[in-house]
Amino acid sequence: MEKYDYIVKSAEIKRLFDLGQNKKALEILETMDINKVNILSDLSLFGMVYAKTSQYEKAINIFEKIYDRIGSRRAVYQLIKLYIKTRQLDLAEDFFNIY
Repeated sequence: MEKYDYIVKSAEIKRLFDLGQNKKALEILETMDINKVNILSDLSLFGMVYAKTSQYEKAINIFEKIYDRIGSRRAVYQLIKLYIKTRQLDLAEDFFNIY
């Protein structure tokens, strides 16, 4: 049953995010245990929801997790943007050199 709830909630978060209803997507996201999520596309979506709702530290944690797992350029790009927004320019520069 837990897996089904995760699938339904993830689909609803994606739908709301696509419609630009980020606060409603965040409300659903806050009811989930993100530490159990292994699907990278879902993690990326959750990170984008956090970024759009100005919860930058949570977004950074998610994109760092993605980067640690696969080292994707998209994760690096998102981290650079988030580090700049949070004024962590040294980290942004380090990731820029990686990019």
